[in-house]
Amino acid sequence: MTRKKLTVIEKFKQRTVRNTDTLIINGHHCLDYTGGYSNVGYGWVLDDDNVMKLAHRKSYELHCGSIPEGMLVLHACDRRSCVEPSHLRAGTQKDNAADRKARPKTILTDIQRNEIKLDMDNYNVIARKYNITRSDVKSIKGITK
Repeated sequence: MTRKKLTVIEKFKQRTVRNTDTLIINGHHCLDYTGGYSNVGYGWVLDDDNVMKLAHRKSYELHCGSIPEGMLVLHACDRRSCVEPSHLRAGTQKDNAADRKARPKTILTDIQRNEIKLDMDNYNVIARKYNITRSDVKSIKGITK
């Protein structure tokens, strides 16, 4: 028996989990994409036309329509793994830089830093656990490359 090919919407449903450890933004917790990830922490999804797309951009297209040319898809939650439509909006690089500057940084305790040093999970997984970037994880672990 051959397996039915999943649509991108079906893939999203199978590869997302509601993260109730995150803040409620626009009425919803983050919806974390659990499929494949890029080396900088963004989810990847194989589109119906066999083209790899960033998961948050595909989520925006599915729920909000096409992304205006030259625009980025920004996260209100500042979490690269999030594909929750109510957390996504189209914006410019300038908007993205302004959001990043205005948003408070995650402050880790010494205990959390030690946990990260000992954590053997994939760097992207660790970053999602602590709401930090993959680069932050590498820096805490003392990895320079």
